[in-house]
Amino acid sequence: MTQHPTKTTIIAFTISLFVFLLSIQFFLHQNPKMASSSALNQTPIHPDPDPIDPYQRAHIIPNPNGTITRLHEFFPTVPPSLSNSSSLSLSKDVPLNPEKHSWVRIFLPSGSGRPAKLPILIFAHGGGFVLYSAASRVFHEFCSNAASRLGALVISVEYRLAPEHRLPAAYDDVLEALSWVKQGKDEWVKERGNFSNCVLTGQSAGANGPVSLGS
Repeated sequence: MTQHPTKTTIIAFTISLFVFLLSIQFFLHQNPKMASSSALNQTPIHPDPDPIDPYQRAHIIPNPNGTITRLHEFFPTVPPSLSNSSSLSLSKDVPLNPEKHSWVRIFLPSGSGRPAKLPILIFAHGGGFVLYSAASRVFHEFCSNAASRLGALVISVEYRLAPEHRLPAAYDDVLEALSWVKQGKDEWVKERGNFSNCVLTGQSAGANGPVSLGS
């Protein structure tokens, strides 16, 4: 025998539906962006007439062989400086692994009053593993300031970039730099570095190296 809903059930259902619809209306009133986006979703979506070229935005040109050409005018570099007059820190470039064309730029804070042994800060620059260099102006100035302000020996790693050298090439170069520092082959590192106080750090993509090596 089929049971028909009672009058009480119908009233309860009607009240529940009313409360539900009222809640939606209140929510949309409190969140007008949701209401406007819902209306926009009902309109046809047309493709962007001027899509963004990611290569152009990144100032790089893809080559047929899988490499890229980096437009250097957008990524200015500066040479190291051994002069006290023009910078907060002295700096020099030292080969890390000639076969891999990797090297490091070392920053020694200038001025008197520094302790004989300085903390060592190994730094990996940012750039999505694709762009920039240890010689890039932005990272050169950052490391020079860090060495001066922190009173530390800063070692910026010039690691290999993708797509010419896929990961973990960059990680390997940072790890090799850490081993190179431990060996104390460079005069500045050997005479001024405090090997008991060594920090591995980086910026943006460069910070992935310390995180990966530390995990």
